[in-house]
Amino acid sequence: MPSEDDVRTAVGEVLGSGGDPTVLDYICGCLEDFEFGDDAGEEAFDSFGAMMVDAGCVLDDDAARAACNQLVARLGAGAAPKVEAFRALAGGPMTVRGSKDVGVHPGDILKGRHLIQTPFSEFGSDAADPSVATERDFAKLRRREEKEEKAQRAAFAEYQAQAMQSVAGDEPVLVRNLGAGGSKDVHLEDFCVSNGGPNLIEDASLVFAHGRRYGLIGRNGTGKTTLLRALAGKHIKGIPPTMQILHVEQEVAGDSRSVLEAVLACDTERTALLKEEAELMAAAAALGDSPSEPSIGPSTSAQPDGSAAGTHGLPITASSTGRQQAAKPNGKDAGGKVVGKDRSDRTSVGSSNGGKSSVISVSTAALAVTAVVRSSATADGTASTAAAPSSANTDAAAAAAAARLTEVYKRLDEIDAYGAEARAASILAGLSFDAAAQQRATKTFSGGWRMRVALARALFIEPDLLLLDEPTNHLDLHAVLWLEDYLVKWPKTLLVVSHAREFLNAVTTDTIHLHSKKLTMYKGNYSVFEKTAAERLRNAKSKIEAQDAHRKHVQAFIDKFRFNAKRAAMVQSRIKALNRLEDLGNIEEDPQYQFKFPDPDPVAPPILGFNDVAFGYPGGPLLFHNLNFGIDMGSRFAMVGPNGIGKSTLLNLIGGVLEPTSGYIERNAKVRLATFSQHHVDGLDLALTPLQCMMRSFPNVKDELHRAHLGSFGIGGELCMQPMFTLSGGQKSRVALARVTWTKPHILLLDEPSNHLDIDAVQALIEGLALFQGGVLMVSHDQHLIESTVDELWAVENGTATPFHGTFEEYKARLRAKPAGKGPARM
Repeated sequence: MPSEDDVRTAVGEVLGSGGDPTVLDYICGCLEDFEFGDDAGEEAFDSFGAMMVDAGCVLDDDAARAACNQLVARLGAGAAPKVEAFRALAGGPMTVRGSKDVGVHPGDILKGRHLIQTPFSEFGSDAADPSVATERDFAKLRRREEKEEKAQRAAFAEYQAQAMQSVAGDEPVLVRNLGAGGSKDVHLEDFCVSNGGPNLIEDASLVFAHGRRYGLIGRNGTGKTTLLRALAGKHIKGIPPTMQILHVEQEVAGDSRSVLEAVLACDTERTALLKEEAELMAAAAALGDSPSEPSIGPSTSAQPDGSAAGTHGLPITASSTGRQQAAKPNGKDAGGKVVGKDRSDRTSVGSSNGGKSSVISVSTAALAVTAVVRSSATADGTASTAAAPSSANTDAAAAAAAARLTEVYKRLDEIDAYGAEARAASILAGLSFDAAAQQRATKTFSGGWRMRVALARALFIEPDLLLLDEPTNHLDLHAVLWLEDYLVKWPKTLLVVSHAREFLNAVTTDTIHLHSKKLTMYKGNYSVFEKTAAERLRNAKSKIEAQDAHRKHVQAFIDKFRFNAKRAAMVQSRIKALNRLEDLGNIEEDPQYQFKFPDPDPVAPPILGFNDVAFGYPGGPLLFHNLNFGIDMGSRFAMVGPNGIGKSTLLNLIGGVLEPTSGYIERNAKVRLATFSQHHVDGLDLALTPLQCMMRSFPNVKDELHRAHLGSFGIGGELCMQPMFTLSGGQKSRVALARVTWTKPHILLLDEPSNHLDIDAVQALIEGLALFQGGVLMVSHDQHLIESTVDELWAVENGTATPFHGTFEEYKARLRAKPAGKGPARM
C-alpha cells in the first residue's frame, strides 16, 4: 500500500489545489487503501470519478478517467501484487439445492466470488438484482480475456524464438576420430534435467556403453525430449568434450542443393580436399602443353582410350585422379552398407597401355604434376640461360605441388572419399528416395521428407552418440523396415525414443524407463522390459505387504505387553526392531489412460459407396482408377502402402475434402465423418489452452462439458488450462482427437493416429477404438495398433485399393522381398 505522504503528493501533482478539500481528503483516503489490480484505473474512476467532476477537480468524465489512470500509474508502480482472499457471504449458509438458481455476475467471475453461491441475498427487496450484468460488466470481462490471451501469445512468441535459437546454428559436420585413446563409454552421475520450471528428472545416473542401443520410454510430458536436448547440448556434467553427439530434431532447410549434395555436404573435410585436388590439377593443366590433357613428359602420344601418354607411357588427365573412381560401383554388404574397394584401387589413376590396364600410385600421379609444371618452363626441349632462376623456382613450386597432391590423395584414401557418394545414395534409397528424388532440390520437398534428409545426414555422419526422437513418425513401412535393419548394425552408441513396440524390440539392446522423475535401466528390448518391470512391481508390492504384516504383528505384541514389567526388555527390543525396518516407501503407479470415443447416433445404411471412382490432381496423372467399395458402421480396415502412393488422398476422398475426377460417391446425408490428420498440430493455435481451443471451435457450450470431453482423452485438471505450446506432442495429439470427436462422428478417418503418443496412450487408443460403435478407417505403420484394432488390410498400389488377404507379418515379408517404391511426388 502507498504511504499517506505519497498519496497526497500524487493527488496534489495530478489534481492541483483546486476543488473541494473534503473531496480531496476522501480521494486520498480511498487511494491509501486501494488495491492496484489489472483494471485499477477503471475501478478508481468508478469509485470517485463522478465525485471529482462534481467537486470541480476536473472538467468532465474524460478528464476524470485520465486523472484516475495517472494516479494509479504513479501509485501502483511499486505496489505489491494483490492476493485474492475469498470469504463466505454474510447472507446465509450455502445450500446445494438452490445454488443452481443463482445468477453469476461477471464481476464475481473476475474476483472469484462465484465459487461461493447462496440463495440468500444481502440486498433488500428494493435493491438492484446483482445477477443482472450491464454492458459495462461484459466489457470488463472481454478486456480481461483479451489481456490474458495477449499475455499467452507473447509467451508463445518468446517460446518460438527460444526454440528456433536452440535448433539454429551450423549444419552437422562429420568429425573423424584421429586415434585418441581411452574408453568410449559415457558415465553420467547425479544429474537433474529441467526445461526452465520444476525438475523433470532428479538425481539420475546413466551409463552409455559404446556399441549398445538404448530405448528411452516414458509417458508424454515426462521429459524424454528435454533429456535428449540436454545430452545434445552437453549440458550434463560427465559428457566428454571431444564426443560428437547428434540429435535429429529439426528438418533440413530447403534450398537449391540436391538431396544427395545436402547429405554429402556434412563431410566438410572431403569437400575441401576434393576442391583442393581440382585446383591443383587445374593449375597443372593451365601450365602444361594441353589445358585438358597434361602429360608426364614433354612429348605425348595418343592412347587407345583417348588419353595422353608421356615418355614413360603412363597417361594422366586432370579429371582422372580419382573422379573416375567415384563413378565405380562399390560393393554392399547384406545390410546395405557400402564396403569400399581395395585402397590401391581408389588411390590409383586408371591408364591404358597397348590395350592392357595398368595402375600407377599416388606418387606417380604427383610426379605427373611435377613434369607438367616443369614442361611449362621449356620450349621445344630447350631453355635459355637467363631463364635458369625462373626454372629453379618452377621446379620448387612443382615439387611443393607434387608433395601436397600426394598428401591430398593419401587423406582422400584414408577417409574413403570416393565411396562416400555411394554410401549416401544407399542410405537415401533405404529411406525411399529414388535416383530422381536424390537429384531434386531440397526446397521442393515437404517438411516430412526434409526430416528424412536430416535422418539420412545423421546416419551418414555416424556420430559417437546418435539421438533419435520418434524416427518412424515420418517414414512409411518400407523405410521403417530398412531403418530397423540398418540400426541393428549400428557400430556406435544409439539412444532412441519411440512408441513403436516392434521397432524397439528389433533395434534396442537396453531400455531406459523414465518414471516419477527417475531413470531406471533395464537389460533387453521392450518386451523384456515389460516382463522385468512387471516382475519388479509384483516383488515390490509383495515386499511391502510382507513388511506391513510383520510390522502389524510386532506392533500387536508391543501393544499387548507394553505395561508388563516382565516383558519390558522384549518390548523394547521389538520397538528397536521396528525402528530398524527399512522404509520401502510408496509405489507410484501411473494413472491408467482411458480414451472414450462418444457413441454416434444410429443411422440406416447405406453409409458411403464408391462407384467407378477415378482421381488425379489437375495437371497430373491419375492416382486412382476404378475404385469400387462400400463403407458401413462396422467397417474396420487399415490402408498400407509406401509414402506418396496416395493413402492420405484416398482418406480425403472418403472424407469429402476432394471430389473424384470421374465416377461418383454416394454419401448418407446424416452420416458425420471425423478426420484426424498426422499434421494435427498445424490446425491448433498453440498460444491457447486446450479449453480455449474447444471453446473457440464449439462456442455456446458450457465449460463443464468441454472439460469432461477433454478429460475423456486424458487432458484434465491443470493440463486443460496450460497453453498448448507447453504440452508434449502426445498431449497435443490427444487435444486434436478430442476436438475431432466432439461431433459424435459415425466414421473415424485416422491418419497416423499413434504418432507422438506414448506406448500407454497407444494402448488406451486401442481400447477406446475397440469400444467405439462406429466405423474406423486408418492409415498407420504401427503393427501393434493395426493388429489390435482393424479386421483387414487394404493395400494401396497400382492406382487402386484392394484387400490384402494375409496378416501384417505376411505383408512385411512381402515388402522385404520387394525393392523400395518410387520417391516422393513433386510439390
